[in-house]
Amino acid sequence: MGRRLLFNFLILCCSLIIIFVTNTITTAEAAAYNQNKSTIKAFILAGQSNMVGHGGFFERDAKQWDQRVPSECSPSPAILRLDENNLWVRAEEPLHVNLYPLNENGALGVGPGMPFAHKLLQLNPDLGIIGLIPCARDESTIQSWVEGETNGRLVERATAAERFGAEISGLLWWQGGADAKSRSGAEAYHSYQSRFFEQVQGRFGDIPIAQLAFRLPNLYKVDEEALHVPFNEDKIHVTTDGQVVMGAVLEETLMCRCDRMA
Repeated sequence: MGRRLLFNFLILCCSLIIIFVTNTITTAEAAAYNQNKSTIKAFILAGQSNMVGHGGFFERDAKQWDQRVPSECSPSPAILRLDENNLWVRAEEPLHVNLYPLNENGALGVGPGMPFAHKLLQLNPDLGIIGLIPCARDESTIQSWVEGETNGRLVERATAAERFGAEISGLLWWQGGADAKSRSGAEAYHSYQSRFFEQVQGRFGDIPIAQLAFRLPNLYKVDEEALHVPFNEDKIHVTTDGQVVMGAVLEETLMCRCDRMA
């Protein structure tokens, strides 16, 4: 019995050492990125709940996520996330955790950001480090992205990423449902959206934008209905497997119009 207890104790100690070393390496890597020692190709994730990511949560109990993370969404040393304190950390699902009060209700799940980054690295193996800048907000209107708190938070976070040496390389945009609730909101949408994209490209350069709506210069459309992506039982939020599809398609849509990054 004594030997068995000693053996179990040694196993536990080894496990703790492995965990400590792993976390130390991750912390050291993140510190290097946060001290402007490495260039990061950064992509802004903006929009509403499907960009936030609700893949894998149950509508009957919105605070329950099934915790399933496909390989296309798994953590990678080459994929970072700008956290709620505007610091680079190792990216993992859910990407938008702790950013906004509506995102703190436990209903967060898988979104398109991680599969987008994995697909981008698969097709550009020498790209280096991908940085994801989560900015999406549940139930946000297009007007809030032009002149509200949501707009200010996006600029603040992307600017912070630039200070750490990141190159803002694109915007992924998935939004519109909140503005479809009224005729006036729908009629004003195009004008506000054009202004938003002009603001982003005016501030961060003529970056490509991939989204689900109107066609504008340097803007490329993805039609989720044509892709027949599966939805959760609420018929609003895309499932985990659907988010994997959308992430890959967003990558293809964004990058096939641009020079492949190297």
